[in-house]
Amino acid sequence: MIKDALLGTLVSEAINEVKKILSPKEISLKFSKEELVNSIYQHNEFIKNYTKFISFKDLKGNKYLNQQYIDLDIELQPKRYKAKDEDSVKKQINSIIKNTDGHIVILGGPGAGKTTTVRRICQTVLSFETDLTFSFPLLINLRDLSNSETIYSKIKTILGLEILDKKEDNFSFLNDENLKVRYVNSYLNSLKSIIILDGLDEVNPMRLDSFYKEIKSLVTNISNSLIITTCRTASFNVNLPNSTEYELCNLSNTQIDEFVNKWFTEKEKADDFLKELKSSKFLDLSLKPITLAHLCAIYERTQK
Repeated sequence: MIKDALLGTLVSEAINEVKKILSPKEISLKFSKEELVNSIYQHNEFIKNYTKFISFKDLKGNKYLNQQYIDLDIELQPKRYKAKDEDSVKKQINSIIKNTDGHIVILGGPGAGKTTTVRRICQTVLSFETDLTFSFPLLINLRDLSNSETIYSKIKTILGLEILDKKEDNFSFLNDENLKVRYVNSYLNSLKSIIILDGLDEVNPMRLDSFYKEIKSLVTNISNSLIITTCRTASFNVNLPNSTEYELCNLSNTQIDEFVNKWFTEKEKADDFLKELKSSKFLDLSLKPITLAHLCAIYERTQK
């Protein structure tokens, strides 16, 4: 992860930018700079543990994500925008992140690999396995937000960012919602991080409009940090400013072979599985990573 000294510098700069926004109000941070830095470390420890393993019902035990992960192809133009005979242009996620001028929306069907892709982004940033220049990842699973939480309140909680406002001789929590949004945007922008909002399609439909407004505020006001939002293709029906939509592709035959050979440690088992798979009715279904993973897990457990 980002080195201690550099992270401390980024947090100091971020605090100074927040103070400029809130001036001439007399304000105070509830937590010290050291505590704010520690909040980032704690969140990144959560991410390391949360993204470490692949785990689902059919799987016997766990598998390490970094050992199983394969780079997925991503359409630069989602299918719904393409003409019927238009050629596909594909890249992989690290290349897209390095060359983006704005923010990113990752689309895909159920089981296409959206969550796995952003988990792997988190891992590569934290472990220096990439030349991406962002300081650290911030991961929010949107489906896990309680009814009383918003995206902005969750960000504030993760980062330990709370401002106290002086009224007469006492300090109390700052209640101006517009100012809260402004100082959170400013703070995030100064941190040069990747903020991942995973699973927009999984939230309560009654809350979608408010979540869209929050995401729009983030992508409109933040330029130095990167916002990545994931959503099922069929559920995404808005236009986010300063953002480009990309769509995960089905697995190619080469990727299926790579995935299976990573899954089975014995080559003979991998070859046997591939032979049976390619002569079965499941071949089309296996073009999605989650289906292929379930088939591998079932074969591993039952040998058929």
